[in-house]
Amino acid sequence: MESTKSENLIEQKAIGDLLCGYEFHIPPYQRGYRWTKQQVVDLCNDLLEYALRPLSDIADTKTFYSLQPLVVKYRNEKSFDVIDGQQRLTTIYILFRFLMAELGPTPDRLKRIQRDVNLYSIIYETRKDDTDFIADLGSYGWEERLSAWAMDIDIAHIYNAYQYMKEWLYPKDENERYSSVATCRRFIKEGMDSYEIALKLLTLLKNKKDTTKPEGNAQFIWYQLSSDKDAIEEFIVENKGKIGLSDTERIRALFLYREDKNNEVDVAQQISIAKDWDEIETTLQDSGFWSFISSENLEEGRISLLFQYINNIDTLKDKKVSSDLYRFYEQKFAEKEGNVAMREWERILEAFRMLKNWYKDAYLFNIIGLLTREGISLNDIAHIYYSQDVKTTAQFVIELNKIVNRKCLPRLGSEVKEGEESHIKTGQNDKFGFKFGELHLNLNFNDHKDKIRSLLLFLNILVLNEQIENHRKNDMAYSGNEYRFAFDLFDKETWDVEHIDSATTNQLKSESTRAMWIHNADAAIKHFYKKDYPAFLVVKEKYESGETNFETLHKKVIELTDIESSDEEMKNWIGNLTLLNANINRGYGNDIFAAKCMKIDEKVNAGAFVPVCTRMVFYKAIPNNENSASHLEWNFTDKKAYHDWMLKKIMDFKKRFPLKIEY
Repeated sequence: MESTKSENLIEQKAIGDLLCGYEFHIPPYQRGYRWTKQQVVDLCNDLLEYALRPLSDIADTKTFYSLQPLVVKYRNEKSFDVIDGQQRLTTIYILFRFLMAELGPTPDRLKRIQRDVNLYSIIYETRKDDTDFIADLGSYGWEERLSAWAMDIDIAHIYNAYQYMKEWLYPKDENERYSSVATCRRFIKEGMDSYEIALKLLTLLKNKKDTTKPEGNAQFIWYQLSSDKDAIEEFIVENKGKIGLSDTERIRALFLYREDKNNEVDVAQQISIAKDWDEIETTLQDSGFWSFISSENLEEGRISLLFQYINNIDTLKDKKVSSDLYRFYEQKFAEKEGNVAMREWERILEAFRMLKNWYKDAYLFNIIGLLTREGISLNDIAHIYYSQDVKTTAQFVIELNKIVNRKCLPRLGSEVKEGEESHIKTGQNDKFGFKFGELHLNLNFNDHKDKIRSLLLFLNILVLNEQIENHRKNDMAYSGNEYRFAFDLFDKETWDVEHIDSATTNQLKSESTRAMWIHNADAAIKHFYKKDYPAFLVVKEKYESGETNFETLHKKVIELTDIESSDEEMKNWIGNLTLLNANINRGYGNDIFAAKCMKIDEKVNAGAFVPVCTRMVFYKAIPNNENSASHLEWNFTDKKAYHDWMLKKIMDFKKRFPLKIEY
């Protein structure tokens, strides 16, 4: 059927019929390529299973594999705007490039295959690098040229899809390649190698609609819009109700749609916004950047954080404003007061510039990252930033640290309202060594775990920020990056408040836990106190021969390492608590302190993220600790020194950034 400009056209079109110089333009209002590994592998499996279906089935079934609709709008002969179906069309394009590369290992052979296929083109209207990269994909020596490309989020997804296909065709485990039992059986029967698989797939994809070959062909439902159709409206309608289309994508369509493609001013505006949009998305996809403004693990649509920020501002001014993000912007564009797109986009850019300014300052980065984890919103922080009373970065820092005091630190009696509990007490406590009238932290594992977690995270941030302040005070050169708290790594793991030393109160009942405990105690004593090692070995050998029991061996280790007997109250005291990665904690469980020190050191040397204060504890680097030379135990002297150090840090901070009590 001939295409027309005045009427919609619906037909079946084989992929093979597009292999004659077709051009598919991806309009600026659409996001870039985003398919996941599962989606890529599923499509490869489906296509391959169809190409290899039993010959006996062919006479009774259709001879084409049916793909989802491809909605396009006519530009000129063999040139179309893609309204819907971009992701699948792009995946098939990448699959073509991959298969041709696998079947054409030499330049001459690859050129012959490419001439035979004459693959269609994919053109990103405002992302030239994406257009050039995908066109180079799979060409001879292309992987050697990868360093020349700026790996933005779109290029990264295209590259990853190519690698997923390679992993699929050349799996490390042969059982991981195929998803269907029928396909597996056929391969087992025929013993097909990877070259034959690639050839079968390429044949299926390049077969035309009228093919009689046994592989059949793959066909799109081709839905071609007439030239008078509104592309942006069709884009939204076609995607309505689909899982893949988010508010962010629909908002992008609003900002990047232009009515007159020949209007140079509109074209320049569209290109400018599209480039800004891609820069923002790329920046927010950087986990190091994203992590200080949000702890949510959003892979897509992170720019929606800025839309939400603007929406919150307008909602405070006018309660009638819709809280639905797409509806919010749809209403703004419907008003058509002046250049809505540029006016609203400038607000987004201003918010983005604000985030970049905060990110550049490592001190601010650390404070804001701490506050966002305490539930302080971007709008709350920005409200302070733009306050008339805040004219300098120093004033901004002061106001933020006052919030840190309120949200993260335990309170003195003078800082709480009537009926509230103070966690900094004054009074004598012989057990913990506090004299009459002396301040101390009244925090324990069982009753204050959440408060302790906030405090420990604060102390890690404080130590880093003190380093930054020291460099600035002494006019010392530093990059700042070495003092940024690794929120991105912190968020990837499960961190909780855990006991520094708990071996003396844990029950080692099973044979496996006892064996591990003995192994680690052996390594720790041999490493830290070689002179005591022979005495340990004597008892260990008697235990292994059955001459003595585990309790005797356990007692000998306690004796050699001078571990104090510790009751539950002392074990759960703040002086025996730190932030620990759940995986690391499970890895050493009931080990003695010395063994834990070795495990932490191994993790750090292997590149694992361990917060600075946790390292200070296990490296015995707490100031004014008279027991710092001993790495065998974490005794009362260590716990008291750790407590006193924490208390001093808290009180010094409170003096600098006093808490305002609102009655």
